[in-house]
Amino acid sequence: MFSDAHDVRLRAFVRFIRDEGLEKLARCIIENEKNGIRYGHQKDYDGLGTEEAVIQRLMAGARKEN
Repeated sequence: MFSDAHDVRLRAFVRFIRDEGLEKLARCIIENEKNGIRYGHQKDYDGLGTEEAVIQRLMAGARKEN
């Protein structure tokens, strides 16, 4: 049902929520969308290979918040 890339994204998002909180995840995704990083099936958070790479992509939005 799910691809390996999808599973990595889900695990990374759950880890990010655990460590940083749901509101920060939402803020990062929204800020990233404004900068052209798309969320969704087979979009910019998929295919990165590791949870760390997904979290780094998420943090691009966190850096814009400051």
